[in-house]
Amino acid sequence: MDNDVSRRRFLQTTAAGSVALIVACSDDGQVQSTAGLDAGPLDDVSVIDPDMQVDGGLRPNRTLQTWVRIDEDEGIHIAMHKAEMGQGIHTALPLIVAEELDAAISQIKVLVVGEVGDYTLRTGLPITSASNSVSSSFEPFRKVGASAKHVLKQAAAARWNIDIEAISTLNGACYHPSGERLTYGSLVEDASVLQPPDEPQLKRFDEFRLIGHDQERFIDGEIVDGRAVFGIDSAPDDALYAAIRHAPTPNGVPINVAALGSDDPAVRAIVALPNAIAVVAASFWTAKTVVETLPVEFSAPNSDQEISSAAIESELFAGLSTEGNEVLVVGDVASVFTGNDTVQTSDYFVPHLAHVPLEPVNATVRLDETGCDIWLPTQSPTYVQRAVAGTAGLDLVQVRVHATLLGGGFGRKVDTDYAVAAVQIAQAVGETVQLIWSREEDIRKDRFRPAFSGRLSGVIDGDGNLAGFEAINCGDSVLGFGAGDPLSAQGLNALPYDIDNQRIVHVYKESPIESGFWRSIGHSQNTFFAESFIDEMAFIAGRDPLEFRLGMLADSPRVAEVLRRAAALGQWGDGTDPSIGQGIALCVDYGSVLAVVADVSVDSETKAIRVHKLSAAVDCGLVIQPTGVRAQVEGGLLFGMSAALFEEITLESGSVQQSNFFDYPVLYGRDAPDIQVDIIARQDPPGGMGEIAVGPVAPAIANAIYRLTGTRLRRLPLQTTIRQDG
Repeated sequence: MDNDVSRRRFLQTTAAGSVALIVACSDDGQVQSTAGLDAGPLDDVSVIDPDMQVDGGLRPNRTLQTWVRIDEDEGIHIAMHKAEMGQGIHTALPLIVAEELDAAISQIKVLVVGEVGDYTLRTGLPITSASNSVSSSFEPFRKVGASAKHVLKQAAAARWNIDIEAISTLNGACYHPSGERLTYGSLVEDASVLQPPDEPQLKRFDEFRLIGHDQERFIDGEIVDGRAVFGIDSAPDDALYAAIRHAPTPNGVPINVAALGSDDPAVRAIVALPNAIAVVAASFWTAKTVVETLPVEFSAPNSDQEISSAAIESELFAGLSTEGNEVLVVGDVASVFTGNDTVQTSDYFVPHLAHVPLEPVNATVRLDETGCDIWLPTQSPTYVQRAVAGTAGLDLVQVRVHATLLGGGFGRKVDTDYAVAAVQIAQAVGETVQLIWSREEDIRKDRFRPAFSGRLSGVIDGDGNLAGFEAINCGDSVLGFGAGDPLSAQGLNALPYDIDNQRIVHVYKESPIESGFWRSIGHSQNTFFAESFIDEMAFIAGRDPLEFRLGMLADSPRVAEVLRRAAALGQWGDGTDPSIGQGIALCVDYGSVLAVVADVSVDSETKAIRVHKLSAAVDCGLVIQPTGVRAQVEGGLLFGMSAALFEEITLESGSVQQSNFFDYPVLYGRDAPDIQVDIIARQDPPGGMGEIAVGPVAPAIANAIYRLTGTRLRRLPLQTTIRQDG
């Protein structure tokens, strides 16, 4: 895999002067060849070092994305705009192109370009998040592959003087009815001057040869042998290294930087930042050691000292009784609830959470007379470009973002704070600098999943059905939209259940500490609220939780099938081991459906929760890469289980109390359960898989604990709660 490929270098013919067929899709869905576009001479590309090319500034008249270049040497290069952070997107998306192109897997070369400028598909926010990479890119990538194949077939038809319909394609070649073969590379020169069709003929799903079958991931070999380039690997040999130390409270500022110094000859500078200091040195370890021991003083407003987890929780619960934004109203909940003394109301709470990706945030910055080059692991190159331009006083075209592989993201690397800090440090020292946040800084100064409270109410009618349902939640906006953030109610506002009377309300309450995207977004709190409460209502109705849910899914056969398959996989209701409780939960979003059954035990003395097995069924539409789907389910379940059982950020006097894994425990290998996954293949457009397995884990475990012990846990993390309540 080639990282950091400039648009001009991608478009340009090879240095030997050979011709390439380049096909792209525009932002209005039209496909065209780059024939006639002026890519400019190759020597216009500014090369900083052999592995760090920069964008020479090509701006075609139309915005083209989803670039595919086929060379005479049979190489097929696909420009990859989405961030690869372990989810396998740099295999899934190229497979879509290869499928429609009828290319051989061995021909595919993935070129990392970053979702910025002309490589931005305008199908939502220009970030890798919300499980939309495959679904948003599926049709454009298909069209590019099919269009390239069409002009290659045209070229072959002209050379053989036969009708194009008589030609077949396979493994990167066109075939004559007689069996004669022309490789794509041999047809590139002729095909490069042909205009692709506006609407190329696409394959039927049942004609797919690569999609739906496991392929070796393009990136795995490079990860194993060390060639894969992550952000933390990006510093050139002449770079200096910076470590950062933030103020302990949200609005603290360093006040004695001028008096600070170090006798270490490897230290080059001590830099004051708006809410932190940084030490720049010849090695990261030196920078980290020095910055952690400097006697820096921070000032902070009195309001920071009043911030605490207890105060935040109290305010969020108080907010549930205030007026909020009505997100959804169906029927008339008030008329069902009024005068009914059987209304059940339950309050829930989830704390702030950190992201803790294996690779902490980092960025490498070089400033010169042409502008700024920045190498970093990011889910949002477009926003990085804007933030850096604003910080450095540059035009957007002067900021060249080189997106690398990510050693985990989980939403943390959507933000741009670490990029801005790296630019400020590079400005201060006038040299190339790589800024790396230590694990302690990565946790203490994270953009946290905000804490949320929830109040859910319902009533069961005389037939044992859920006649009315109201859900109110209170918390921050991860999008910065205030009360209008649609993600704040995600997981409550589109429940799959048929309930005649519903009211969903979000009360906006700004968090006193920074908030951000966190894997599964709104589902990380709201699916816990909703699926726990649905379970409560099932027991009030005296009905089995599975049967209760199925009774509300008569008009949603796809969802009901997933729920049944999960129950069958998990042997729901088996009951052969009285020490094991079972819980079930469901999540529907991102074009996908997932249900999970949890088998759980609780030690009667220590109250230690043990999850023995998770059994999940998933329907994500068309499956591009089966092992990829399975890996996303397994990873999502474990990610959600870690948060459900152990994770919590707490604050005292404005300071985050956690700093590393010794006081921010996560799921360890010894805690991992047996996981079974049933993938339900469908020939529908593909849905998303990165988020959906996270949300339903916590309620499935909590529901299992209730079924086993009779104790209803409504606060995360469950392990802390059961010991406090017990």
